[in-house]
Amino acid sequence: MPERTYYEILDLEATATLEEITESYRLHTAAWHPDRHTVSNKQRAEDKMKQINEAYRVLSNATLRRQYDAALRKKSVVEVAEVKPAPAPVSNPVQVPGTGVQLESDIYDKIALLLARGQTPVAAQELAKDMPNISNAKVWEVLDCIKARRFRR
Repeated sequence: MPERTYYEILDLEATATLEEITESYRLHTAAWHPDRHTVSNKQRAEDKMKQINEAYRVLSNATLRRQYDAALRKKSVVEVAEVKPAPAPVSNPVQVPGTGVQLESDIYDKIALLLARGQTPVAAQELAKDMPNISNAKVWEVLDCIKARRFRR
């Protein structure tokens, strides 16, 4: 699996403004803060936070961002490695407690981020598209469970 770019980590286009970078950073840190996760998911959340913080550190600094963008344009593994891109996440299945549903971590991440952004209907559509074999009732049950476990205050 190829490594994710800092733009991919923060779900941004390469043309993102500093304001867009900051907004995305805040959304991702809110969604992935380790204190908002159960014990079984805490290490994963800590790893995600490291990636998010590193991506923000580089993309929010004009000098580092220019260097990073230049390295990406050249597509040189050596030059990109000098900027230290975050490692690609390992897609491990995530068991959604109480539902009997198991999601790939990248699907779980996508759904959780949509929920953090307040986009519950979009999250439901994405989950139904990614898991066509589960019923609509089960989709909403899974969403409710992810919300309750991930975003508790």
